[in-house]
Amino acid sequence: MTAYEIANKWQLQYGDESLQERIDWHKEFGLVFITKKLFILATEVYYNTEEEDLDMFTLYPNAWFIELAASSDKMTPIKEVMRVLPTKREWVLWCRDGINKLHSYNWDKLARKVGL
Repeated sequence: MTAYEIANKWQLQYGDESLQERIDWHKEFGLVFITKKLFILATEVYYNTEEEDLDMFTLYPNAWFIELAASSDKMTPIKEVMRVLPTKREWVLWCRDGINKLHSYNWDKLARKVGL
């Protein structure tokens, strides 16, 4: 399966809208990156570390929120995601498997952890 097919399968299982709707939104407000091996939807946000709250429409982003990422081979997806993101931010954020628990990582610490 391609990364797109994996992302689409995930979206059908956990999402409220179609994958194309999410892609269209990210084309306007976020980042879309699609190859056969890697699929990424991400948005620059402001992350309030004290309240663990996200502001999706900030003028002062300090984080990337990885909303959907998929890999079609055995690469480490977060390492590849960090390589693709066009701007370094203080934080990298994501949720897993449709569960609304936010995972937050300092960019520099995560980069060292994944070998960047």
